[in-house]
Amino acid sequence: MARGKTSREVQNMRRRASSASRGRAGRRKPSQGNCCKDPYGHYENEWLTSLCGACANSPGNCCYGLLCPCCFAYSQRKELLDYDMSQYKCCDNRMGCLSKMVPCVSGNESCCLCLETCCCSNIAVHINRSMVQEKYHVRSSCCDKSIICAAYICVCIDCLLKCGGSRSDESESFGFIADCFFCSVMSCMLSQQQYEINNRDPYSVSFGGSDDSYGYESDSYEAAVVLAATTRDAAEAAVAAASPRRTTRRQ
Repeated sequence: MARGKTSREVQNMRRRASSASRGRAGRRKPSQGNCCKDPYGHYENEWLTSLCGACANSPGNCCYGLLCPCCFAYSQRKELLDYDMSQYKCCDNRMGCLSKMVPCVSGNESCCLCLETCCCSNIAVHINRSMVQEKYHVRSSCCDKSIICAAYICVCIDCLLKCGGSRSDESESFGFIADCFFCSVMSCMLSQQQYEINNRDPYSVSFGGSDDSYGYESDSYEAAVVLAATTRDAAEAAVAAASPRRTTRRQ
């Protein structure tokens, strides 16, 4: 009886353990404070200014992005490339269908960037945003992503209304509001990205807040180190060249 009772208890324990493991497997892991499931969610840094606060923190750039988004996206991309156009790739090779245009881009980088920012302004702005997040390890903001998605939803609804042949005053008014909303969001995105570029410390080696964060060694830091080494070598050479003259004068 004791053995039978023990075996039953063991079976019950196994059943409870299996049911508990199934319950654990069915549960979802917590998002660790980041509701945005994207490739930049693991980064430690946050945007220095929100999308809504970009207009207040940088009103000049916001107006520039509203009036001349193509020029702003063009200059911002060149700054992200450290003004080395040999590193330019059409849409930063993030569009699979455009990867075949590499032979056409070679030698015509500035022209291709101009066409990209003029013909596909919204795509160019989003590519700049991805480059900023990867360069400075900035994670996405759920509020910012919601605003951007709302702008695209409004544009899609406007397209559907136009394709459906709706020509009422309400649909035209909605289209005008959607266009204004979309342009304002794009200008705030450009302003937010430029604010991030201007205010991040270019000489900081690590842009993370902990040891587990992804470090980033900036090109500006490397350039400063090379310049300091060159200046030091030049100073040592000047001292070495001047030392024999001093000894001859003393004699």
